[in-house]
Amino acid sequence: GLVTVAFVIQVAFLNQISILGVHPELMLLVAIGAGLVVGPHRGAGIGFAAGLLVDLTLHGNLGVSAFCYTLVGFLVGMTKEAILGISKPLSVLIVAASSAIGTVLYAGVSQLLGEHTFSDPRFLTIIAMVALW
Repeated sequence: GLVTVAFVIQVAFLNQISILGVHPELMLLVAIGAGLVVGPHRGAGIGFAAGLLVDLTLHGNLGVSAFCYTLVGFLVGMTKEAILGISKPLSVLIVAASSAIGTVLYAGVSQLLGEHTFSDPRFLTIIAMVALW
């Protein structure tokens, strides 16, 4: 349902939008939102599905997005459970921070698998833009 619709929107529209060479990462946002709304376990499952779909469109190592989005969905859900009564401003901060963390996690796992993500001169720009989107 939601993951499929988000994936179509990501591929058909959002991948065409770019600021400083970075496009919005709706699928990561779906994993984060799932963790916030439905908790860690379902957030992890939705994150896995979203990440797997992303992996099918990338030229890198299969499973990296699925792993990272699963972990992010779970950690956001755990954060939500640990902090009772999350306010809207705190939710925005959690989403932005989780977007940055998910991007760094993806880069770190990719680096371990032989990509040169940390040496990309746009690395910090990518993190900042994904968090802002």
